[in-house]
Amino acid sequence: MQQIVTPDYYKDVFCGEFNGDEKELSKLLEVAYIIIYNETCGRIARFDSLDEKVQTAVKDAICWQVDYILANGGLSFVHDGSFSNISLGSFSYSAGNSSVSDGKLPLCNVSYVLLSLTGLMYKGLDAL
Repeated sequence: MQQIVTPDYYKDVFCGEFNGDEKELSKLLEVAYIIIYNETCGRIARFDSLDEKVQTAVKDAICWQVDYILANGGLSFVHDGSFSNISLGSFSYSAGNSSVSDGKLPLCNVSYVLLSLTGLMYKGLDAL
């Protein structure tokens, strides 16, 4: 698996919320990468060929996704598949008995906005 965001970038550049050990942070970054990879239809696999602004947006989207996972219970949030209570900062959402049936993990709103501005989330075919 490609590592786009290092723990140092997350802590020192992004100034993320995570305060635990390096092993758990690496796992969170991996899970966030998988979610972002899925949302971009694998286009971030060519990360080094992307424009510098797009690279920064992808890195920040991954970091925001880590903070989103943390705000919702950490790695257990990813494994449970139940998203009836979600919060990020002062925003919170509660639903009755809500669960994800398609196995897709929710994307952080900030990550969505960052990625939507890059064109990486386009679901059509890429032009040759």
